[in-house]
Amino acid sequence: MKPHEILHALTHASFDDDDPPRKALAAASRQRRRMTPIFLEEIETYLDASPNTQREQSTPIPFIMLLFAEWRETDAYRPLARLLRCNQFNTRFELADALDELADPVMRSTFDGDPSPLYELALDPDASMHTRAVIMTDTICTLTIAGRIDKESAADFLIDAFEQLGAAPARVWDGWASLIAYLQLSSLRPLVQRAIEADRYDDALFDHYDMATFDEMMDDAAASPNNPSGADMRPFGDVATEILNRRHTF
Repeated sequence: MKPHEILHALTHASFDDDDPPRKALAAASRQRRRMTPIFLEEIETYLDASPNTQREQSTPIPFIMLLFAEWRETDAYRPLARLLRCNQFNTRFELADALDELADPVMRSTFDGDPSPLYELALDPDASMHTRAVIMTDTICTLTIAGRIDKESAADFLIDAFEQLGAAPARVWDGWASLIAYLQLSSLRPLVQRAIEADRYDDALFDHYDMATFDEMMDDAAASPNNPSGADMRPFGDVATEILNRRHTF
């Protein structure tokens, strides 16, 4: 398949199709070196488009994201972080639930060694609250435990986030406190207390949240130091298989 044929096939496919566009995905992988700059240009063109175009126009980008994850393409890491901060993209009806499931493996697989784009994504109110939380509890957590993010850097981010999250949804604040617990940052426990006192968890789903809940999470995390969040640590595989295996969570 030629590049324009691959793009056309990916543009008109959907995660909900009975079978993923295997022919186009395989062709893209065979031409990875040729397709990578083309795919990166697709992301930049999307990000430069009008909000209406971003919301409504068909795009191959969902499949491009997953191909970059399969390829471990670090050049895609920063554009993908920007994409997940784009409100018009992450609220597209057909993508919202899938992005919440796929944001972590995509960003973890393409990570280039600099956590700043992850920190910015977690703080950005235009990103999905679930994506923001998962980036903290799964992506930043697992990369820190693996030694790919410095623990002091993660702690500094959490301190800054306490001041910057403000009126973020309780789900995001839960992700913030969970990351503190998962990384066993007991020195930041007073910040969690202050967040509770400031009613950051004033939400029907989190109205039970108190220091006893946080301390229990700390204890549970200490008992599972290699993967306290329970994230799926398996390497991201071929796109077609991943879609079929994960579809029930979309």
